[in-house]
Amino acid sequence: MGDLNQKLYLQHFVKNVNGAILEVGSKDYGNTQNFRELFPNNEYVGIDLSEGKGVVLDLSKTIGPLQKEYFSLIICCSVLEHTPTPWIMAQNMDFLLRKGGVEIYIFQYLGYGVIILTLMIISVFQQEA
Repeated sequence: MGDLNQKLYLQHFVKNVNGAILEVGSKDYGNTQNFRELFPNNEYVGIDLSEGKGVVLDLSKTIGPLQKEYFSLIICCSVLEHTPTPWIMAQNMDFLLRKGGVEIYIFQYLGYGVIILTLMIISVFQQEA
């Protein structure tokens, strides 16, 4: 789940995903956009830091029952800045990405004073096939 700008970005730039999709930060907070509806023909798994609707597990602790190198696309919007161990979460996402897959990270950065920048310089990482 994310905001409207994030959803529009995904809708515009991410098309024709072949394989399963993992959304990190999928809990429905009631005021978030549903990314799942952008990919109706894909297997779609959602995980979050806390229990809730559409949530499987907390990836900052374990990959749990998820299969390594299984997902073609991993979407992580506005999550890494909320975990005390973002490097572990990022490493776990790497374990879950299949060869040739893509990871998209969107996060907020608190800069000087009260300026918050949503970094749509989305870090896109692609595993070598």
